[in-house]
Amino acid sequence: YLPMFALAAIVINSVTSLIAYDVAAELWRVKKWDFVLWFVAFLGTLFIGPLQGIGIAVLLSLVVIIYEAVRPQLTILWRVPGTSIFRSIDQETAGQFIPNVFIVRIGASMYFANASHVKDALLRYLDDLAEVDNTEYLVLELTGVLNIDATAAGVLQEIVEDFRSRGIRTAFAMVTRRAMRTMHKSNLVSFLGESWFFPTVNDAVRGCLTHQAAARQGLAVMDMDINTDAPNPHFNFISTEPEVGVSNDLFHQFTTVSIGLPRPIADLMPLLMEAFSAGGCHVVGAQADNVQHTYHLVGRGGQKLMRKDLEPLRVRLLELVGQICRGDHRPDSGDELDFGSQPEHPAAGAAAQDTVQSVAEALAAERLKIAQATQRAQDLEVKLRLLGGTPETAAV
Repeated sequence: YLPMFALAAIVINSVTSLIAYDVAAELWRVKKWDFVLWFVAFLGTLFIGPLQGIGIAVLLSLVVIIYEAVRPQLTILWRVPGTSIFRSIDQETAGQFIPNVFIVRIGASMYFANASHVKDALLRYLDDLAEVDNTEYLVLELTGVLNIDATAAGVLQEIVEDFRSRGIRTAFAMVTRRAMRTMHKSNLVSFLGESWFFPTVNDAVRGCLTHQAAARQGLAVMDMDINTDAPNPHFNFISTEPEVGVSNDLFHQFTTVSIGLPRPIADLMPLLMEAFSAGGCHVVGAQADNVQHTYHLVGRGGQKLMRKDLEPLRVRLLELVGQICRGDHRPDSGDELDFGSQPEHPAAGAAAQDTVQSVAEALAAERLKIAQATQRAQDLEVKLRLLGGTPETAAV
């Protein structure tokens, strides 16, 4: 005969080894929602029964799967300065929005259960942007949309029609083959026009801005004219001024400097290499292609640059590249090309050396800085509104 407390102690001692404490701790550390499912299964098994507890956890998991399936992730994209790369506003902190063009990536296949959610979310985004940017073009990037059913194709056509009535043209980029077949069969392609389907986001943006430039000039632009491989006279991301982007988000190992030029410049790379060296940076990789330069940098300690140093680097480097583009940079004038500090100007004789040309060039450079700062402020305001905030909530 065993007392009940002794029998209970034996059972408890045997069961405790069956509880996977390490698994629970790992689930809590990696993803807390998975821990909640584990804990529900544990409580159900403990108080109701093994089969009932597991069944409750399975049903709850199905609810989570359905919830995520009917709410596909919509990612807002902006451009990395100095490049034709478009990344999520959550991944890239120093991006730029394209004026009048709103770019969204749909992250899952579209079917009857989630198509309406996509349309409603796009409408909310455009309403949020109405006060800060007059959206004229919507670019939908469909890399993650592996399949589209008939209902979703109909909703996409409704999106095109609805936005067209608002004065917004819709373009599609990177459409998968399966999705494209469904769009053809549903007559969405013929309704919209094949020229509004592009292989990349960059091509889609170029096509939209080409269409915009021609429309503003009063030209009758046919849809077939906006999607060609020929050089585009109406639009270029790097038009009359150089552009410099500095990012710590593209790669984990180093800082990336992207430079876009209005025209090819001979012997630019050695000057930039000297500038990076003077600033205490080591170039671990470089690529120059006509008007596009990319450099991978690490600091003195072999790590990528600190975030607080990125904007001073970008400003000084933009000034240097601007001088080189204008042809008024003289490496033998004593300038060490150090982007970490501004060059000192001699006090004696400074006024005598001022000319109309030098003052005009200095004024143009300052105006360019103000214009770029204004554009950066507008980009941040757009991002703030898309994240649900308002300028009034920003700290002064």
